[in-house]
Amino acid sequence: MDAPVVPLEGCCTLWTGVLVHREDFDENGEIGVVQIRDIDAEGRLLTPLDRVRLGSGVSERQFLRDGDVLLKGRGSRMTAAHIEKAPAGTIATSAYFVLRAKSNVLPGFLAWYLNNARLPVMQSMTMKLLHLKDLRGVPVHLPEIEVQQQVIDAHRLIEEARRLSDRYHRRIGQLLRGAVFNSAVNRVGGRQA
Repeated sequence: MDAPVVPLEGCCTLWTGVLVHREDFDENGEIGVVQIRDIDAEGRLLTPLDRVRLGSGVSERQFLRDGDVLLKGRGSRMTAAHIEKAPAGTIATSAYFVLRAKSNVLPGFLAWYLNNARLPVMQSMTMKLLHLKDLRGVPVHLPEIEVQQQVIDAHRLIEEARRLSDRYHRRIGQLLRGAVFNSAVNRVGGRQA
């Protein structure tokens, strides 16, 4: 049986992150802020986060919760990151859309799906952009929760295999460079003797 297709807004609530100005940053600020640079290429949240002072300008809903998904709203790649464990008192900047999954979707599946879907990207003069109004209607193929979990598990295994392969290739490269270097040193040392 085919998975039903629902608009993105049918499986999550979504909004734009908080607009933060340069003058809001304060190392003693009461609020942590997730910026573009704080999520790595593999979708992991990097800490520590910069702090801001925004006073009463942030509603309770805007604070990140465990399981939220952050989707970059601009740049060369529109990537989604599942925030499994959100640091307390943290918001995302307006460079992100915040997606809070409803009960019919697992956040990890939602992030995976968005990273593999065609999103309605607009090209401005200088960069690619997503607009919230266009994002709300993005069709999501939504299988049963059990199937979503299987997709998440398979994706994790694939990513782990990729990391192991990358590590293996880096190590082989190091060994090869070391062997070449040692060979060159031995030749030079042999001529001098």
